[in-house]
Amino acid sequence: SCTVMNLLMIMMLFMFISLFSDSTSMLSCLLKLEGILLVMLLIVFLLCLKFTDISALTLLLPLMVCEARLGLSTLVNCIRFNGNDKLNNLAFFGK
Repeated sequence: SCTVMNLLMIMMLFMFISLFSDSTSMLSCLLKLEGILLVMLLIVFLLCLKFTDISALTLLLPLMVCEARLGLSTLVNCIRFNGNDKLNNLAFFGK
């Protein structure tokens, strides 16, 4: 269980590095964020199995759903207004 947890933590670290290193499109950023949240869900699930408490899962799952919904709606609006999802063309705070 400890080696699985270490592997999941290393996997999450590499996903964070890949998220901040070369993310040019919003869709790739959203997919990387979903991967990070999936690894977090697996870590919380393993901890819940160890401590027999599922309250953390009931908190994390709705947060994951809300994050996915906000990300998808932001992606749709970005494509609708700009025509693409490239992050280097976006000006979030004006010019």
